[in-house]
Amino acid sequence: TRVEQDHREIVATARLTESIQLVLAGQTFPSSRYELEQPCKDGRTVWTEVTTSGMYDEAGQFIGILGVTRDISERRRAEALLRESEELYRSILTASPDNITITDLAGHVRMVSLVAVKMLGVERVEDLIGQVADDFLLPEDRARANARLAGMFQGQPFGPGEYRLRRFDGQIVEVEVNAEMIRGADGLPSGV
Repeated sequence: TRVEQDHREIVATARLTESIQLVLAGQTFPSSRYELEQPCKDGRTVWTEVTTSGMYDEAGQFIGILGVTRDISERRRAEALLRESEELYRSILTASPDNITITDLAGHVRMVSLVAVKMLGVERVEDLIGQVADDFLLPEDRARANARLAGMFQGQPFGPGEYRLRRFDGQIVEVEVNAEMIRGADGLPSGV
């Protein structure tokens, strides 16, 4: 928004002013980096990363400011798309009446639905993030699940299967599990 942009410009100007005051007081010009949305001649705006540092002569005297501005508009667009995608995942997980668990390739939980939280007997989503998903399987079911996952990575369909999970309170629950590989933008597997 315009208010946010105005705030960023005020902060950038204040940083530069403080840096110059430090130099006038005999201190070193501190390097800084910040992001600004800057206008173009054609009326568009672009996001830039501005880096400033002090310039000194051979005697160590301050002679000026070196500023480098780099267009980061594409990176900002990619970050916005990533945030949108993550929000979509969160919305699906929140709205789903099913237990949905997303793991990385090593099986560490990255995202879970609220149903999974209740099913496993924990209080918060954060209690499951980072846990190894197959640690919840009973040992006698774990080998079968891992063999099916290995087959999925070789192109075989995973399909639904019944397994038993141990909740955090020790209670055993029976569940039906189905899995699908998640691929990154490069087409390579990034999770399940």
